[in-house]
Amino acid sequence: MRIRSPIVVVAASAVVVLEGCFGARSNPSQFYVLTSIAEAGAVEASGEPLDITVGLGPISMPDYLSRPQLVTRMGENEVAVSEYERWAGSFEQNLAESLGANLAVLLGTHDILTYPWYATASVKYAVSVGVVRFERTAQGGADLLAGWEIRDGASGERYDRGISRISEPVDTTATAASVAALSRALGRFSRELAGAIREVHARVGN
Repeated sequence: MRIRSPIVVVAASAVVVLEGCFGARSNPSQFYVLTSIAEAGAVEASGEPLDITVGLGPISMPDYLSRPQLVTRMGENEVAVSEYERWAGSFEQNLAESLGANLAVLLGTHDILTYPWYATASVKYAVSVGVVRFERTAQGGADLLAGWEIRDGASGERYDRGISRISEPVDTTATAASVAALSRALGRFSRELAGAIREVHARVGN
C-alpha cells in the first residue's frame, strides 16, 4: 500500500486549480445584444403620438434560432452555429424587448405590453409576429423574414396582416457589424409594423 506525501497531494491540487483558472481566462466566448433604434440614435419622427395600448406577441421563431449561439445562413439549406459568439441572455427576450422599445418610440406611446398580458389590460391592438428568418449572412449582413398580424385587442378581429422581407448588407464579416446589421433590420421591420398600426388606427381607431 502506497502512502502519498501530503506535499505531493497539495502540489497536485494546486495544478488542478491553476489549470481551472487559466482555462476560465482563456474562454474565447464573446457576447452580443440587439439594440433599439433609440439606443442606436436612429430615431425618426413617425407621426403624431398615439394614446393607445399595444399588445406585442406572441412572437414565434424556428427552433434553430432559439439558442444562445449566433446563427449564420451559409446557403438556402445550410446554417452554421457559432460556439463562441453568443447572445447575452435570451435571444427571444432581447428581440421582443428591442421590438417593443422601437414601437414605443415610433408610435409615441409608453404602453407596449409583451405577451402574455393580463386579461384586464385594455389592449387596443394585439400584434403577433412569426419570425421565419433572422440571422446574419455568410457575407456578414443580416436577413429578416417575418409575418405579422394586427388584431383587435378585445374581440380578436383581424385588421391587417403582412410579410416583411428585409436585408441589411455590410462590407465586413466582423460579428459586431453583423449584430449591428441585425439591429438595423429589426428597426426597419419596426417601422413597417408601426406604419401598419397607424394605418389601422386611422381606419378603425375611433
